[in-house]
Parts: sequence; structure tokens; C-alpha cells
Amino acid sequence: MISPLCLINNIPQENGLNVAPSSVVTIALASAVGVNNWTLSVFGTDELTTPPMITMGTGFTATFTMPNYEGSAIILQSVVNNSQDPSGTFNSSLNTTLGVYTLTFDGYRVGAVGETFEGSNIYGWTSKFNPIIRAKGGGPTGIGNNGATGATGPQGATGVQGVTGATGPYGGPPGATGATGPMDLRGQHL
Repeated sequence: MISPLCLINNIPQENGLNVAPSSVVTIALASAVGVNNWTLSVFGTDELTTPPMITMGTGFTATFTMPNYEGSAIILQSVVNNSQDPSGTFNSSLNTTLGVYTLTFDGYRVGAVGETFEGSNIYGWTSKFNPIIRAKGGGPTGIGNNGATGATGPQGATGVQGVTGATGPYGGPPGATGATGPMDLRGQHL
């Protein structure tokens, strides 16, 4: 079966691969059966990384050099036969993406634009962010990317009552006065 799946330094691409900064990375098709042509391009990087130049080699291989710092991510796109099956019909299964990473100083992978399942074929990008959140004591509160606010915590203790302010100046007319007794038909007091 024709497949765009690759080996990264001779290791299957399923969960991406961690490599050393400045290392030369070799990408090769896992199988060349039925493949007439193959392209490999940069699909996305982290916010600090400039897409590297990819050198296409012989026998469906390619190389590039990772950045010379810790904490980088490069997502590559592998396309075989221009994404067309033997009958010339477009087939999305003839292209895939894969990830190559240099770990941060404390052992984490950073994310890249467009990344979905390149770092973990089961849990996707959540496998790189959840360990950091758990390690740093993150919880269910706070503001997320969608602007939603998390749960409100318990109410704190009531503070000390403040000083009562001074009474204001007298000012206002007196209120209405009630009737003082019976009246005659002309409204005169009796």
C-alpha cells in the first residue's frame, strides 16, 4: 500500500522524535512501494524557530539541521505521488505530518503552529501541555483562550468594619403636619 509515513533518524514517526540542538535530522519514507515522487516541506514551527532548509537526497530521504537551542518544534509534511492515487484521484491519506523536537532545559516539548497529533498519536498536543500544567500546580480556575473564567473560589473572611462617618448638615424642610381636630363645612377649626 502506498504510504507517506516516515522514519525520523530511522525511528517511526508515530510520536515524533526528540533530538539534540544543532543535530542533522534524516527523514526517510518508511516504504517506497508504489511511490513515484515524494515531497517533504515545513508545515509549522514554534514561535522562535525559522523553518530550516530541507535537502532532498536519493532513495526518498531528506535532511535538515535543527536549531541550535533547546525548546524548538518543527512539523513537517510528507506527500507522496502529489496526493493522487494510481487512478489520478486526490487521496488525503497520501500526505501526513510528523514532528521533530528539541526539549526545553527541564525536559518538555514546545508546541508548533498547526500541530495536532505529531507529538503523540493517541493524545495529540495535550500530551505536551498537561504535564506542565500538572507539574506547575495548575488548576481548573483562570481565564482560558476563549475568555471563559474558571470556577470561583471560596469567599474569604469579612474584614474589620470601618469608621462611621460624620453626620451631615441639617437641611431639608420639615415634614407635613397632621390635622389638629374637627372642622366645619367651611374648613374652619371648631
